[in-house]
Amino acid sequence: MPTGASRPYASFAPADIAVNLYPPGGFVLGDPLVRRRTDNEGRYEFRVPPGNYAVKFLVKHANRAWDDPLPGHPPSVAATLQNVGNDDSVDSDAEWGDIVRLVVTSGADTRGVDIGYRSRLNVVEGHSWYDVNRNGLREAGEPA
Repeated sequence: MPTGASRPYASFAPADIAVNLYPPGGFVLGDPLVRRRTDNEGRYEFRVPPGNYAVKFLVKHANRAWDDPLPGHPPSVAATLQNVGNDDSVDSDAEWGDIVRLVVTSGADTRGVDIGYRSRLNVVEGHSWYDVNRNGLREAGEPA
């Protein structure tokens, strides 16, 4: 990849993602019960009594919500595949793109309520150079 070029995920950081907890019943309409932001490592935490909840992840990119793209343009990222493999501690749990429904039981912590993102963008890259000998090939010694 040329120097200075960027990958589509280069500006994505797990920090400062809004994570909203919706009340028992798990409906994601209206105001959430609690709002949090992920830290620099993408972590968040809620302390709640037993019950049914929904966690909704709201990601922003370039001051625009990724689920609210510019007209005619798809968002630059999407939730990755849900519940892949047998290890719930490393997979993405989000259904419908950004929502995780869960049951919190008395005396038990609920960990691993996660979301992974994948890029919807494709990389286009190339080079420009001065073709010193005019043969159409970029060869050693020809300046970029």
